[in-house]
Amino acid sequence: RQRQLILQVLDQTDKLVTAEEVFDIVRGQYPKVSLSTIYRNLDMLFYNHYITRYRISDGKWQYQLKKQGHYHQVVCTLCCRAISLQECPMTENLHQVLRDEQFQVTGHKFEVYGICKECQVNML
Repeated sequence: RQRQLILQVLDQTDKLVTAEEVFDIVRGQYPKVSLSTIYRNLDMLFYNHYITRYRISDGKWQYQLKKQGHYHQVVCTLCCRAISLQECPMTENLHQVLRDEQFQVTGHKFEVYGICKECQVNML
């Protein structure tokens, strides 16, 4: 049940979240849950390919529900909001190099890190 709740928490947010943030939310329904339990479940979900994790500016792992199929995003390093890109940024030039080298791509991801408009305004 805790694992399912963790997946629900990740499904209901549009930003990357830390284990501590997940813990705070899950603890609302499971007051006796420990932070180590959250970490163990996040590790299990990551290694079984249900979620992705990133290390952003503060050095902590931050988590997100794994998207199905092919996806790309830009991530704000301050608020951790993730914005999905609608098109693949892989250029035809890169595709040609891969064909020339007979390199079989099994997958890729594209992430850009920066500061979103709202955070830039808040910095002023």
